[in-house]
Amino acid sequence: MQVELLYGQSHGALTGSLLSAVVVAALFWGRTAHAVLIPWLLALLFVGALCLCLVNAYRHAADAKPNPGRWERRLMAGLALTGAGWGMGALLLPPPGLDAYAALYLLWAGGLSAGAVAAYSVRVRAFLAFALPALVPFAVYSLTRGDAEGQTLAVMLAMFFAFLLLSALRSQGGLLNALTLQLQSRRRVGQLNAERERAERLNAELRVDIDEHQRTLETLQHAKQQAEDLAQRLQLLSSLDGLTGIANRRHFDEGLDREWRRALRGRTPISLIMVDIDFFKPYNDTYEHQAGDECLKQVARLLKGYSRRGGDFAARYGGEEFAVVLSGTDGDGAREIAEEIRLRVECLGIPHESSRVKAVVTVSAGVATLTPGEDATPGALVRMADTALYQAKETGRNRVAVAGPQAHGRATSGSQ
Repeated sequence: MQVELLYGQSHGALTGSLLSAVVVAALFWGRTAHAVLIPWLLALLFVGALCLCLVNAYRHAADAKPNPGRWERRLMAGLALTGAGWGMGALLLPPPGLDAYAALYLLWAGGLSAGAVAAYSVRVRAFLAFALPALVPFAVYSLTRGDAEGQTLAVMLAMFFAFLLLSALRSQGGLLNALTLQLQSRRRVGQLNAERERAERLNAELRVDIDEHQRTLETLQHAKQQAEDLAQRLQLLSSLDGLTGIANRRHFDEGLDREWRRALRGRTPISLIMVDIDFFKPYNDTYEHQAGDECLKQVARLLKGYSRRGGDFAARYGGEEFAVVLSGTDGDGAREIAEEIRLRVECLGIPHESSRVKAVVTVSAGVATLTPGEDATPGALVRMADTALYQAKETGRNRVAVAGPQAHGRATSGSQ
């Protein structure tokens, strides 16, 4: 992952180096011998072009991710040659006695080295591969001149390089921690449903870690943005079911509670549809678990399409059971939607030879509607919908049963 980021960030930095070489050559065109300036420019452009070709080749190479070390060494060699080109330029290009132009070139090379912190500090060795040959030759030359000005300049270059190295080390440390958190989150996604309490504790720890890393990355905006993006992805993953991609049970509980409070403030109804795939265990036994997982995914995609308003959402409640929350929808509207869901699942035409209802996969649905008040709770709405679902299954499956004061336990189905 570090090498992938390194290659991703190198394209812009290498392009900037090539453009800088052209600009520097233009500035020194009338003040440096062309026999020196032109070979220097061509060599730097050639090496830069090779590095850009290497970056493009990495994007399309099949062995890039399995062999990161090999590709890292290739890029570091190119960066070292590029840095060496800039380092030699400091000795060759400024005309003797024109210290202003030497300072200008040194300022330009120093700026490129500072930019290398952001571009290459994901791997400090890549930063060193560029910065050392870019700065050390002129620093050694200044130190060996034997005058006070040269020695002072050499010390200033050493201090500047030390500051850049410290910044690169801090940046790499923060990025490594962020990448480590990302890898940890991937491993934990599959455990979130079965280990809810443990996931909450881990999420809290991760948030603390992310906050700590954000404080260490306040001076590096790019790395800070990466950490924030990682936190957002982790939050999203923790709320989704790993198989179907819709909301999981934890997110269902939180979302229902949120919509309940909103309905309570507006005195508007809220409906809940509980959906269960008929005879799903025999389906798994007949077609094996891979087909069962695909069946769950298809039903989940269908239910996700009923999140038509801001407060509506679908969730995997557990196993083959799903839930659809319809905020602001009354009982009649919820019953119509549940019947539409039942018909559309049947129309998917998923074969189910073990079903006792039809030769295709069907669902049973329980509908409940409440207007939040003092005597009504989200738990009561869930129990009513669950009871209605039980009634739909007990009265033949592949049907919709409605619970609630206004429904009196009505049931509808395509077979009635």
